[in-house]
Amino acid sequence: MNEEEKFLFDLNGYLVVEQMLTPDQVRALNEAIDAIRPEGADRSDPSLANGAEMFSGAHGRGQFGGINYPEPWCRPFRELMAHPRTLRFMIDTIGVDLRWEGETGLSNIKGSEGQILHGGGFSHSPDLEIGFFHRVQFDKIRNGLVAIQYLLSDVDEGDGGFTCIPGRHKTNFDCPWSIRH
Repeated sequence: MNEEEKFLFDLNGYLVVEQMLTPDQVRALNEAIDAIRPEGADRSDPSLANGAEMFSGAHGRGQFGGINYPEPWCRPFRELMAHPRTLRFMIDTIGVDLRWEGETGLSNIKGSEGQILHGGGFSHSPDLEIGFFHRVQFDKIRNGLVAIQYLLSDVDEGDGGFTCIPGRHKTNFDCPWSIRH
């Protein structure tokens, strides 16, 4: 990471990197989703809802996992697992001992339910610090958990998408439910 990226990641707890994927990569991912989408789980299933009662009551979200798609549709998703530009950020924030945890793809339509903020801001108990930590030591950033999100369509201001509380990974108090909602 360059000095500006390190500063912003340490300050905010996230980094926005524009044009991480090429137009061809985005096109291949979207083609795969379109080809397989009917098999994706519809979030209208109550077990997949994320607090819809707090929003409009409309779901409008789909969930999918592309790395297990059949050939050739799995390929663009599998390539993201070791994407060179993404790996650079992961190694600089996690270290070389990377472990892939999983993937979840979400698709939204206008009026979809939104979701409750999750992750970070936990009490600092020894059990939780194993996975959820952020520290800087000897000019190196280290985190126990990093998530990567790729947007596969244009998102304009007010459309929704990625939401977070900057610096929340550093808080010493639980995030109140009123803020999570």
